[in-house]
Order: sequence, then structure tokens, then C-alpha cells
Amino acid sequence: MRIWIVATGEPWPTDEGRPRLLRAGILASYCAARGDTVTWWNTTFDHRRRQDRFGRDVVHEDVSGVSIRGLYALTPYSRAVSLDRIVNHIQVGRAFQRQVAGLEPPDVILVC
Repeated sequence: MRIWIVATGEPWPTDEGRPRLLRAGILASYCAARGDTVTWWNTTFDHRRRQDRFGRDVVHEDVSGVSIRGLYALTPYSRAVSLDRIVNHIQVGRAFQRQVAGLEPPDVILVC
């Protein structure tokens, strides 16, 4: 089964240290382990550290078999409740629209 999980703001398995994966990361790993083809759509912005991880859209193939697609937004934010965060999320949404154009739809989409 081909699954897309759309959940932004969660830690990446590649973050420094040993990041604890949250719901989307755990679900993506679980589904990949049972043989599903999983694409996890996440933002490149690190919500905890308030900085961008890559500075561009990225595709990362995780060792667990999950393809993580990082959505880049030009506008960072420093406060959880702010106009900049709203702008950031609008830009992430537009990055998602650009990247999915032309892709074959999956069997299941989970949007958090």
C-alpha cells in the first residue's frame, strides 16, 4: 500500500542527538516495517530550535524505508503564536502543492 503522511513540525530522524520521533514518525516507521511504501511530508523548519534544517526542499530516504519529503518555507518564525508562523505555514502549503503536482496519488493520505 502507498501511504502519504502529512505532518509538519515533528522531529526528523536525522536531527542532531537522538530525537524522539512523535506520532507521524512512529506511524511512518511502523507502516514501512510492515511493507508499505511510505512518504512522510514534513517541513524543513525545526520547530524546537526555530531554525531551518536545509534551506531548500529535500527528499531524504530514511534507513527505516520511509521517504521524508521536506517542504521549505522562506519565512522562519521565532514564536509559536505569530504572523510569521502563519506565513510560514502558507508557504509550506504552497511547497506541498508544487511537489505533489504530477505525482501519482497514494492509496491512503493521513493529514495531521
